[in-house]
Amino acid sequence: MRDVTRSDEQPAAGSTPVFRAVIFDMDGTLIRTTIDFRRMNQGIAETLLQHGLPRDILDPSGKVNESIVRAYSYFKMHSHDGGAEALERDLNRASLEVEMACGFGVCQGCVVRLANGAYAKVCEDGPVFDAAALAPLRPLTG
Repeated sequence: MRDVTRSDEQPAAGSTPVFRAVIFDMDGTLIRTTIDFRRMNQGIAETLLQHGLPRDILDPSGKVNESIVRAYSYFKMHSHDGGAEALERDLNRASLEVEMACGFGVCQGCVVRLANGAYAKVCEDGPVFDAAALAPLRPLTG
């Protein structure tokens, strides 16, 4: 088995680097961030409840991922009016965090590309976007 933790490997000239792993640090233990994960988890739980999920379906330990899985199962079994699809639309969002020089759209240092080819400013148009509206991410090339 090949060691994927090595960082001294460089892609061949003209080739595109390949990501071997993506880490989602949902509780902030690996990187320092300004995202308030506790508030984010509470917001997701509130969204689930606003969609009509009974409070007792939420994960009692507060694990938001488990609550989302439970909510999808509940709505697929108990909702005949598209409850699971509506929930998916509401939860399919991306909150972007970028370095912002000005914070009000003048420098355009925080632009992101949208799926339709246009650009949006994270500081003015975001920071929360419908994930389907964002252009696919491409690896940086050096």
